[in-house]
Amino acid sequence: MVVIGFIIVGVPFIEIEVEEPYTTSEPYEVQVPYTDTETKQDTIGSESYHTLEAGHYIYWDSYLTRGKDIELSFSASDTVNVYIFTPAQYNKFEGEAYVEDYEKRLSEVTSGVIGYYVPASGTYYFVVHNIHSGFWGFGAKDIVINRCSVVATWEEEVTRYRTETEYRTVTKYRTVTKKITIIEKLMGDY
Repeated sequence: MVVIGFIIVGVPFIEIEVEEPYTTSEPYEVQVPYTDTETKQDTIGSESYHTLEAGHYIYWDSYLTRGKDIELSFSASDTVNVYIFTPAQYNKFEGEAYVEDYEKRLSEVTSGVIGYYVPASGTYYFVVHNIHSGFWGFGAKDIVINRCSVVATWEEEVTRYRTETEYRTVTKYRTVTKKITIIEKLMGDY
């Protein structure tokens, strides 16, 4: 005799809470360096309301690196000569009435601006000369330098930082409710 039959056993389900991993993208901020160009400026010398005796001069000297732009601006109560010299040229200038060797010059002016690009690193002299020394002292006169300034300007590379948002993948856990059978619970297979 053959008996065929089914035994149907109802396995009840239960709900449990479990920690389940998942990945997500999360933003974070980073400081990113970049190179920028910044205009720098330095006042080499300045003077205001300075009385300059007949035949005398005022000067400023400075070591300058190649590539700087120089602006010498001035205003005087009477005519002056204004020069930019290298050291060798300046040494020749001292004691000479007539100057032939210079980097730049403005002659017999009461005001103006000299622009100069520094071609090579080195020391440079900036001179304002009262040319009213007279003839054997006759006709000599003092003048007033109303204002005078020598300013160097240049471009310089600087490192700056900007904040950028980047994303990273992170694993997080969340609690989820699962339906499992008692057998799965007993076996730990869930």
